[in-house]
Amino acid sequence: MGEKTTTTIDFGIVIAEGQEKVFENQHIRLEAGIECNGRLIFKNCTLESCANLESRSGKKGGRKPLCRPGCISMGIDGKLEMDGCEIIHPGQEFISGWNITIKNTSFLIPSCADSAITVLSVTPCIISTHGVARFEDCSFVEEVESDSSAPVLNLVSYNKAEMDKCTFKSITGKIETAMITNCTFTDCANIESEKISGSTFTDCGHIAVDAENGYIRNCDFTRVKAVFATLSDIDSCKFRKLKGDVEDDGIILLEDCKITHCSFDDVELRNGSYLIDGVGDACVEYCQFANCRTDQNDGEICRGKIETGKRGKRWIEVDILRDDTCTGLNTIEKLG
Repeated sequence: MGEKTTTTIDFGIVIAEGQEKVFENQHIRLEAGIECNGRLIFKNCTLESCANLESRSGKKGGRKPLCRPGCISMGIDGKLEMDGCEIIHPGQEFISGWNITIKNTSFLIPSCADSAITVLSVTPCIISTHGVARFEDCSFVEEVESDSSAPVLNLVSYNKAEMDKCTFKSITGKIETAMITNCTFTDCANIESEKISGSTFTDCGHIAVDAENGYIRNCDFTRVKAVFATLSDIDSCKFRKLKGDVEDDGIILLEDCKITHCSFDDVELRNGSYLIDGVGDACVEYCQFANCRTDQNDGEICRGKIETGKRGKRWIEVDILRDDTCTGLNTIEKLG
């Protein structure tokens, strides 16, 4: 890899169908958009989306980068390929396209505090995928803003995006993909996917899988707020250091699916909360429980309910815990 040369794109670039444009070993200052109907390739490049930013004073007098709603973007109707790149301060719809392959690339996400973003009916994304998109060995880090009430941009929208061996840190917007494999999430607010496997989640908010034939497999969860699964089984996962404190609510919520061959260690349930809350055809089996504590008088940490009745439908509680297949339930402690 050679030394990077500095390039400023201050006028729009159009790559026609059948044409190819390659940027290699360049530090590119993007001040205008790119429209690609052909093939666009970046190798060992730094892309700095300068026109996306405004600044304001930080706590110590420095300038803080903030993204704006009107952003420089790359519209990909053809194909985009990136390898070994660094993306600095991408903004709204920075990449929007149908065929995207990005490898070994880092994304530095700016704080998003422009109030105009909030007037949009749909929260905009930094990466909007309409077709096939694959990210491999990439990292996504957001510059955390102290004002937690500031509006945010979602990181990536769904369709067929796949994440493999990627890392995510302090992402406040939604990460919505088709498949997550062997990824690491730290302090991320909202992750949704159809299939998740081999990944770790630490100090994260909500993790959800809502798809028929979806799943969560071989994952580690530490100090997460909530896990949702609908029609998607949770299998062979480890859950550690979980705390529930919302009355009549569960940390793990199942709907018409089961959790099996999982372990739970260091769980604290207060204010009448539950570890696992199931609806419909939900089941918990072949699981291990250790260091679990609850303030429920009956010591229950799992509950389920189904809808019954032909005319006046109502919910009734059912036993979703197959305790004859689980271990450690006799060591659950009662909180004072």
